[in-house]
Amino acid sequence: MRKILIIFFLFLLSSCNERESNEASSYKSKYDIVDTSKFENQKSKTDPYGILDTTYVAIWSKQEYCDGVDGVVKENEDNKELISIMFSMKNECKFYREVYKKVIPNFESVNLDNANKYYYFNYSDENSETSFLDVVGIFLDINNCNKFKEEFLDKEMGLTSKCKNIKLMKN
Repeated sequence: MRKILIIFFLFLLSSCNERESNEASSYKSKYDIVDTSKFENQKSKTDPYGILDTTYVAIWSKQEYCDGVDGVVKENEDNKELISIMFSMKNECKFYREVYKKVIPNFESVNLDNANKYYYFNYSDENSETSFLDVVGIFLDINNCNKFKEEFLDKEMGLTSKCKNIKLMKN
C-alpha cells in the first residue's frame, strides 16, 4: 500500500512539473528507440503470444518509472524519510537499468526468422494483479536470462518463472 501511495505521489509530482506546450501532443520517450512496426508485421505470419511487444513495453515503461523515481529523489534529497522509503525502488531501478542495457540491442535485431532464439521470464511481485503476467526479456541466450532471473530473486523483487524460449506459432 505504501508503494502505491509513493507511485501516486510520483505521478502527481511529475505532472505538476511538466511544462505546458502549445504544440500538438506527440510524446516520444527517450527510451522508445525501437521500430516496433516490425513486431506488427510479424503478427500477420506468427503469434509469439505478443511476447515481443509485451517485453519491449515492460522494459521501456520501467525506464520511465525509474526516471520518475530518480527525479523525486533528486528533488527531495534533504527528506531522509522519503529517501529511505524509496531505497528499495532505487535498487529495483538499478536492476532494470542493467536489464535495459543488456536487452535493448536484442529488440533491434529480432525478426521473424530468429525470434525463437531469444529468452524471457515471467514474474509476479507485490504490485502484480495476476500471477506471472509481467515479463522481463528478451535475452540472447538462456545464461543471461538465468543470470538476471537469479538476480531478480536474490534482490527479493518477486517470484519468477523459469526462463522460456520464445515459441513461434505458425498460422
